[in-house]
Amino acid sequence: METIHIIAPFINANGGDWRAIDMYLTLRDTAQVHLWCTNTPHSSLALYPIRQLRPYQGEAPIDGTLIISGTSTAVGSWYDAGRFHRVVLIHNLYDQSLFYNSMHRLSRSGKHQVEIAYASQMIKETIGLPGEILHPLPNPDRFKPVKSRQDRRFTVGRISSDKIGKHHYRDIELYRRLATYDIKIKIVGGTSLAPWLSDCPNVELLPCIPQDEVPEMLSSFDCFYYRVSSHLKEAFGIVVAEAVASGLPVVCYDEGGYTEIVSGYEKGFLFETNEEALNQILKIKSLQSKTIT
Repeated sequence: METIHIIAPFINANGGDWRAIDMYLTLRDTAQVHLWCTNTPHSSLALYPIRQLRPYQGEAPIDGTLIISGTSTAVGSWYDAGRFHRVVLIHNLYDQSLFYNSMHRLSRSGKHQVEIAYASQMIKETIGLPGEILHPLPNPDRFKPVKSRQDRRFTVGRISSDKIGKHHYRDIELYRRLATYDIKIKIVGGTSLAPWLSDCPNVELLPCIPQDEVPEMLSSFDCFYYRVSSHLKEAFGIVVAEAVASGLPVVCYDEGGYTEIVSGYEKGFLFETNEEALNQILKIKSLQSKTIT
């Protein structure tokens, strides 16, 4: 069997780390796949066989295929001693300097020709170099389609990190308008919005959750909503792909790498204005009500 080494930070158990886990789950049936990191991995990833790099003890990738999952992944001197027949760098951030620094590190010895894979066409266009598009789609083993439930109020949900910069200022108005239609809004990573929404009925502001709790949280939604600050460029937005994998209707702002999968998704809808988002969510609510009755 082919030997494949996947290296990622695995420190924060964020979307990039879980992309590496999903690659492992997809490839492990047809190849010998090894997961590596430079530091102690996050405790929530304890179920997966992640090994810490200890090159001076002989514990490091040496041959086969090397996949560097993310341009923020540190690559040490062990790389120069490797005899890899294939090296793949996955660029997953809207950051040109990280990409070029990583490419310089991987190419300076001249031993390996580095292949580039991009998380979206959008970030490929910012670099301008040839490479394959590999959307970070979650492994089906982690996400199952969500079934509509009759025992709850129609719920619109969103998941992100709990930073004000992850939210668009116009979302506050949208959430307040949705709440007037007897819609429940669950905002995971939304405590930063408390100064503007804590008094709003039907709006639940929740802290961040570990990535391994995302599937269960998505199952409590009837519709997934997503938009980030206009100052933030979303290279892909893996949580959107997770909502798609769960089979949820998805309503997203028409900007970011995730639009490349939402536009081709039967239950995916892109919007530009609050009015468009509101009307689409109300339409989804109406259709679900008819299906249940």
